[in-house]
Amino acid sequence: MSVRYCLYQMLLHSILVISIIFLPSCVCQAGNDNERKVTGYLGEQVVLKLDVKPTQKLTSIQWSIYKNVTLIALFQHGVLIRYKNGFDVNTTSGDLIIKNLTANDALKYRVDLEINDEDQRTIYVQLSVQDQISKPNITLLHSFLDAEKCVISLKCSSLSNKIFLSWKHEHEFTEHFSSDCPNVTRESVMWTSLRTNRPVSFTCIATDGNRSESRKWSGKCPEPVYTPCTSRGTGAAIVFTGLLMIIFCLCCKGCLYGQCTREDETTSPLTKQEKQANKRASEKPFGKKFILFLFCVMVQKGSMFCP
Repeated sequence: MSVRYCLYQMLLHSILVISIIFLPSCVCQAGNDNERKVTGYLGEQVVLKLDVKPTQKLTSIQWSIYKNVTLIALFQHGVLIRYKNGFDVNTTSGDLIIKNLTANDALKYRVDLEINDEDQRTIYVQLSVQDQISKPNITLLHSFLDAEKCVISLKCSSLSNKIFLSWKHEHEFTEHFSSDCPNVTRESVMWTSLRTNRPVSFTCIATDGNRSESRKWSGKCPEPVYTPCTSRGTGAAIVFTGLLMIIFCLCCKGCLYGQCTREDETTSPLTKQEKQANKRASEKPFGKKFILFLFCVMVQKGSMFCP
């Protein structure tokens, strides 16, 4: 029993030692399989780079789709075989080239390499496909002078999805500037208050972390428009002149009427009834008081035409 027990203990010890020695190496070997992430854009070409050193000679390259192990291309013994259209392989670097990207190309890819007929290596590449970033648009919201300060407010918008919008001012700009924090939205607003009304420039930048597009806006606040007082004064003068002419004509008419009445009295005496009728007609305030009232009103209003 003692001999068997010793042999059993020695066997367990050997197994434990072997496990301690080789287990870390197995874990490290599994960790050597690199996994990378690449972003491409619809309709464009993307390259899944492997970063193989120039001194390393690739004797075997096999690209496939990781999910269903569909072969894409195989390079062996100096011959390249393509199994899918739209894909190409650089036989020197091992890079996979995908042309005219579509949403269906957003997959996880696997490549098995054989270097110098000895070293074998496996790399996984996760490809994500995004819409192309469009140039953002800038809209002028406000531009006015307030207490001799120029206030400008701009809005930046983009049609692209999952992008960050941010603002950038010109290098010489040293005044107050405020904008939204970079966020994953389609709009961003900024505003500023300038001590003097001068031309300034602001740039809106749209980025998805890999690529960016921008648009620049330049301008200043509009100058205030002052209406000259001469035009209003001329209009008032015309009104007063016309009014005076009306009053003059009415007065002259009254004078002539009175003169004619006196002449008629000397040449042909009037009857008592005709004299009373003429007296009542002469006593009628035919617009005299009303005209004087209008004249006074126009004088008061005229003082308001020009400050």
